[in-house]
Amino acid sequence: MRRKIALILSMVLLVGVLFPARAFAQTEAGLEKAISRAKSLLNIPLEDFKLTGFDSYNARGRTVWNLYWEGKDPGKDGGIQVTIDENGIVESYYRYNPYDPARKKLPALSRSEAQKRAQQFLRSVASDIYTQLKMVEPGVSPLYDDRYYFNYYRVVNGIPFYSDTVSVGVDRNTGEALSFYRNWTDGLVFPDSANTISLEEAIAAYKEKLGLKLVYRDSYRDNELKVYPAFVPAYGTEYAIDAFTGEKVRVGYGYIVYDGGGMGGMAMEERAKAAHADGLSGIVLSPEELEAIEKVSKLITREEAEKIARGIAEVGLTSKYDLVGASLVRNWRSKDFFYWELSFQAKSSESYSWCSVSVDAQNGEVLSFYNPYDGPREGEKARFNREQAKKAADDLLKKLVPSRWESLEYVEEYEPAVLRVDPVLYSFTYIRKVNGIEYTGNYAYINYDAVNGKIYSYSLIWSNPDFPEIDKDISPDKAYETLFNEVGYELKYRIKYEEQAAYDEKPQVALVFDFKEGKPLQFDPESGAILGYDGSPYVEEKPVQYTDIAGHFAENQIKILAEFGIAFEGPEFRPEEKVLQKDFLLLLSKTLGYIYIPLIKEGISDKEVEDAYTALIREGIVKESEKAPDSTVTKEDAVKFLIRALRYDKVAEIKGIFKTDFKDEASIAPELVGYMAIAQGLGIIRGNNGYLNPKAEITRAQAILLLYYYLQV
Repeated sequence: MRRKIALILSMVLLVGVLFPARAFAQTEAGLEKAISRAKSLLNIPLEDFKLTGFDSYNARGRTVWNLYWEGKDPGKDGGIQVTIDENGIVESYYRYNPYDPARKKLPALSRSEAQKRAQQFLRSVASDIYTQLKMVEPGVSPLYDDRYYFNYYRVVNGIPFYSDTVSVGVDRNTGEALSFYRNWTDGLVFPDSANTISLEEAIAAYKEKLGLKLVYRDSYRDNELKVYPAFVPAYGTEYAIDAFTGEKVRVGYGYIVYDGGGMGGMAMEERAKAAHADGLSGIVLSPEELEAIEKVSKLITREEAEKIARGIAEVGLTSKYDLVGASLVRNWRSKDFFYWELSFQAKSSESYSWCSVSVDAQNGEVLSFYNPYDGPREGEKARFNREQAKKAADDLLKKLVPSRWESLEYVEEYEPAVLRVDPVLYSFTYIRKVNGIEYTGNYAYINYDAVNGKIYSYSLIWSNPDFPEIDKDISPDKAYETLFNEVGYELKYRIKYEEQAAYDEKPQVALVFDFKEGKPLQFDPESGAILGYDGSPYVEEKPVQYTDIAGHFAENQIKILAEFGIAFEGPEFRPEEKVLQKDFLLLLSKTLGYIYIPLIKEGISDKEVEDAYTALIREGIVKESEKAPDSTVTKEDAVKFLIRALRYDKVAEIKGIFKTDFKDEASIAPELVGYMAIAQGLGIIRGNNGYLNPKAEITRAQAILLLYYYLQV
């Protein structure tokens, strides 16, 4: 015990020598100021919460504090986290409230009421930037979140600067601000907007100097990789038109979506051996299972893949490197495409060195390798230039994938901007071309160490989908019309990254003409219509507004549910039209949150409807025998589906204990009396002059009312 006390005293004395009293005083004063400022701005009640932790860090010359409070009863009161700098600027705030099972699905506050609370909060917590904030138009709100979210971007001189943002989350029932995030850049200089070129001149400059190009893109739909053609910006979003000169200017980085993992773990052939070792050799296999085994039998072995990896001179796998991991992985792009993922490690007296290699399990092509890159040591400079690096990249592709080389084309606009005066690394992207058209889903990506003259990473993404026929000489005129009229072109501030800028140099702001935010920048080659990110027609997700519900008795409920996406396709609601079973059930699905929900629209596909029914039948909300998508829905059937969704159906089916107050109870199907009684008790059905009219076919407006009252439970 005395030894422990002596050690503690020694440490206290040592800290006193290393950190003078003045430093302690400054730290203490800074923490006190941060806590006091946070409590005053965020109304953190001392009697309900206690400070349980803190830490600090330095950012751009400022001390920033992370503060943590916890309620007296954490399971009930939750906790609070605040990030605040030495100047009292709150950078983030998050209040965690435990889930309340009694919370109703529909909020007590409307979005407009919550928005007023968000603005009041911002005037207090972000008073220094409040006048520069403009709210992003909200989309459809998730039904099951406990808060509304309001997102803002920065506006300077009436011009948007989307890089700086603020977000506020407001409790849907109490109106209390529960979260706040501030992403802001101080010290920027924004060019004046006088003497800019006109919008018409900017559009003409875009067509001439940037423009659209025809490409193949892909998406994974219906368990299959599907390729579709589209017109897209030729230089992505990395270039815009200078608002003063009309020239193209680089304003950002490109990015490549790398191929994801797959099944990992024990190799498939090893799993098969293990299964037989467990006495399963007598099991009869299905044709599909036998087909899978046959596919695996045709793949190269792990030993063959390792031999290929060790033969890559650029990787340098000497005998010191051991194979420490091997997985046969199925590529998500194709169920028939497998590759070996190999990990190697060498242990020296000082450290571990590792690398990874992936090899196509069908043909032995090297798909990727990675050698750790630690960056240059201080004072080191590049000994190889860009031309030498590019030649090394070309030579590697010719060597590793000679059959792919002729289909690959180096695309300079994908190359990241160099942010050093003396660049020490280079990156090169090669895009696959099919029928003379870029296929953005297939590419090679290479990183080159210009200090040591070494390629330290390489990746090839390749697949063999079906490519639709398309006239590669098709005009982009319709796409341009959509681009400038529906997406929109505007003056915008963006960060300009100079090719020779140093890392610590203050970012420069460029005034440019660029596209408005929020919509995909890809267009159908034939019609020019906007395509969604999966290649299907784009549908903007925003609360629908109807033209035929003004003054209707259900107008308010229709508007409220539409805000949460529980709505029919607009602009006409057609309130007195009978509702179809498939439409009622799709609306009900939108209240569940865990069931696939296709959009309710004209021309909805049979497959989408079938998928929804499959999920509803699996969940016990609909029975197979009740499936009748295009039939109308009676009131008692609608209530039956709602009670099942609430999981009260087992109770509702107890015989002889239920009675309703409806004068026409005798007309209710005997097996559904319990359902109607529970629905009446919960306030889901109200009746009309004492009558339920259970066999009446409900209208679209009545369907919304039933769902509205069901969501009040």
